[in-house]
Amino acid sequence: MKTLYETDIVLWLEEQVKLLRDRKFEELDMDHLLEEIEDLGNQRDTIERLWALTMMHMLKWKYQPDRRCNSWKSSIKGHAKHAARRFFKTPTNKRHVEEFFQDAYEEAKLEAANETFLDLSSFPIECEWSYQQLLDEKFIEDFLKEMD
Repeated sequence: MKTLYETDIVLWLEEQVKLLRDRKFEELDMDHLLEEIEDLGNQRDTIERLWALTMMHMLKWKYQPDRRCNSWKSSIKGHAKHAARRFFKTPTNKRHVEEFFQDAYEEAKLEAANETFLDLSSFPIECEWSYQQLLDEKFIEDFLKEMD
C-alpha cells in the first residue's frame, strides 16, 4: 500500500508541518522528512549543474556556429529557465553564487572542449556571462538571436 508521501507529497508535507507545530514529534515520518531536508541542501548542486549545461551549450553555440542545432538552443533555454526557477526558490544560494557559478563555468568549458574537440584555451578563462544574465530569460533570447 502506498503512503501519503508517495501519492501526494504536498499533502504529506502539510501534515508533517502540522505535526511539528503541534509538537507531535513521535508521529513524524522522520525518514522521509530527513530525505526531503537533505534534498533541499542539494539545490546548489542542481543549479550548478544546470548552469554548467547552459554555459556548455552557449560556448558550443558561440564557438562552433557551423554546428548549431535546435537541440543546443532548446538546451540553453530549458536549462537556464530551470536553473533560474530553482535559484529563485532558494535565495540563500546568493551567498555563495559567485563561487559555484565559477565552478559551473569550469565544468562547462571542459565539457564544451570535449564535445567540440576545440582546445580548452579556445574558451575565455573567465566566464563572459554573469549569473544574473543567465537568470534573465530576455538575455538568453537575445544571446541566441545575436549569435544566429
